[in-house]
Amino acid sequence: MTQFLQLRSSNSGAPFVGENQLDTLLWDTVQRAWFVGPGGGGGAVSSVFGRVGAVLAATGDYDSDQIDNVSTVSGASVSDALETLALSAGAVASVFGRDGVVTAQLNDYAASQVSNDSSVLGATVKAALNTLLGAIVTPAVASVFGRVGAIVATANDYAASQVSNDSSVTGATVKAALNTLLGAIPSVPVSSVFGRIGAVVAAANDYAASQVSNDSSVTGATVKAALNALLGAIPTVPVSSVFGRIGAVVAAANDYAASQVSNDSSVTGATVKDALQNVAATQGYQAPSTAAGAAPAINFATNRYCVWTLSVNGVPTFTMPVGYECYLELAQSGAGAFTVTWPANVDWTDNLPPILTTTTGKHDLIKFVSNGTRLRGFAVLMDF
Repeated sequence: MTQFLQLRSSNSGAPFVGENQLDTLLWDTVQRAWFVGPGGGGGAVSSVFGRVGAVLAATGDYDSDQIDNVSTVSGASVSDALETLALSAGAVASVFGRDGVVTAQLNDYAASQVSNDSSVLGATVKAALNTLLGAIVTPAVASVFGRVGAIVATANDYAASQVSNDSSVTGATVKAALNTLLGAIPSVPVSSVFGRIGAVVAAANDYAASQVSNDSSVTGATVKAALNALLGAIPTVPVSSVFGRIGAVVAAANDYAASQVSNDSSVTGATVKDALQNVAATQGYQAPSTAAGAAPAINFATNRYCVWTLSVNGVPTFTMPVGYECYLELAQSGAGAFTVTWPANVDWTDNLPPILTTTTGKHDLIKFVSNGTRLRGFAVLMDF
């Protein structure tokens, strides 16, 4: 009776079923061993490939013609596929009469069989070698300075009179150049510098200021003369403070007024203040008007910007030109928290006047536009 070997993991579910009378060989994943389990076969498997117990795969269990070929290579079995590959490859049987892992050896090729891709003339290495051989001087150099082999430079190979001089020192040879330099050396050489010998470095008091030439823009032939010139320029009474400040003084607001700063621009005016006033005059600029008190009469017809300093609660009246934007800047002073009661002919968004700042020193900016009958009021910039 034909028996079949059926495999499954002991926790993988029902076994694969292909035929009747089937025994099942199960794999215990905990004990890592095969055992015979229920499967509906008629007789148990007593061995696998002649082995019992925990049977593992071994070389020789199957031949290549017993294994189905599931690759893309033509052939029903692995054996068939291997034969297909062997026939299509046209494999080399041997290299230089050697098989297996062939490595390079002496005499595998002759120089006449190797192509020459160097810059030396000749199609093959042999031809290139012959080209070089023809270029070798017939009476070859037998020795260099009486020495043979790998020659390296040695003292006394050449004398200074045998070496050409390519420096900027006058002389055709190194010997001639050295003689030129020798003639430039003083007959009495320097024996010391500032009483010191050896590797002399600069030290304090090597020179006095009167011994050092002055090449700066300060008047004076020597450094001493230049220092004296600067000393004469120092005020008799030195500056003790700048703008009431001492130490490392840096620029601060209000150090200078516009009338104290010279104007070096192209705008007419001796000072910055003069230049600003000239520009303002040409542009129709008006300085802001001012208002104070509890009932100021603000005339926007003559000046379209007014600064009202609040020191009490106030009720203003307005004279407005038609079609112009006019601005009222409110400045809280004193104790602050002063209020404004607006005229009845001023309209606000949603009929809600702006809430003014109450902090001393803070400002609010309101814009007004007149249609000839009523004023339209807008909050522009608050609490600044």
